Amino acid sequence: MGLGFEIAASGRLRPPSQERAEAVRAFEQASGGVGAAWAPSETRAAGDALRAALVEWSRQESRFFALRDFRGAAAALDRARAAAVAAANAGAERREVAREAAELAVAEAQELEGHATALVGVTALPHAQRARLARARLLVREAEALAREGDVAAAAERARRSQDELRRAVGPALAAAERYRSQEQVATWRRWIEDAGLRAPGPAHQIEIDESRIGGPDDLRALGVAAIDDAPDQIHTRLGDDA
Repeated sequence: MGLGFEIAASGRLRPPSQERAEAVRAFEQASGGVGAAWAPSETRAAGDALRAALVEWSRQESRFFALRDFRGAAAALDRARAAAVAAANAGAERREVAREAAELAVAEAQELEGHATALVGVTALPHAQRARLARARLLVREAEALAREGDVAAAAERARRSQDELRRAVGPALAAAERYRSQEQVATWRRWIEDAGLRAPGPAHQIEIDESRIGGPDDLRALGVAAIDDAPDQIHTRLGDDA
């Protein structure tokens, strides 16, 4: 009578079938989805927890009926289910972080490509740098396609490579151009023009400057510089192959 009451009150003889089904389903979702790719260690830990719970289930099933106690197996299955859910959540969070990072890298590569394209329109690049620029543009297109397909890791990798190629391609030219865009450099040229007695005949003119030939006011007169516009964007540079 006492044993029957204890069994009925504890429910220890009842196999935790629902808990088992939930734990298995949660692990399958984690291992077949983002968990395996983005949270591999957590997914492996969830798998280990599920296997341990199933071993405990089997151990109780092999015991004499009245001595079975599935409460430990039920608790272990609950822990396994929670671990699988946590693995799936961790994978989803990391994938989202990676997606945002990939989008940022692609956007930065696109912006740098735009700067490079604008610079190439007013600057002659050596052949080696033009080849790098072509490779960089191809990598940007690959990064964009991979990002659309959801392969964020590959998209970020292509975007970073494209940025590296772009900087190698136009870095020297960008650095040189920045010297001519600085207010300090514009002020220096204004002073040289005034010292040389040059005056602007009309509204703003676009000025093309060969870096290797500027040394002072006399050089500006020799180049035929007539005016420097207030907007430094109007100053164009012509860089040699060694730029």
